[in-house]
Amino acid sequence: MAFVIAPKFSLSTSAPSKYLGLFNIIHNGNDSNHVFAVEFDMFQDDFDPENNHVGIDINSLKSVKISQPGYWNENDQFNKLTLVSSKRMQVWVD
Repeated sequence: MAFVIAPKFSLSTSAPSKYLGLFNIIHNGNDSNHVFAVEFDMFQDDFDPENNHVGIDINSLKSVKISQPGYWNENDQFNKLTLVSSKRMQVWVD
């Protein structure tokens, strides 16, 4: 799942599943894509460090920045979250 900013509404040449409906095998990684995405990744690709992370994707599925999903509590302690669960989550991007 991803939150996406793209220059056009239709991404009709994109492939589902592995490519998140954003890219395909030909234009994944192309600088002319002009696509920014915050990816909630639950599947480990060859280039991913693990299957549970949040990534910043720019023109590619290979994230330029990766973080462990979670939140800070009132005691300034970081609590990890597992994205693969049946629990509802409310998320935001800071």
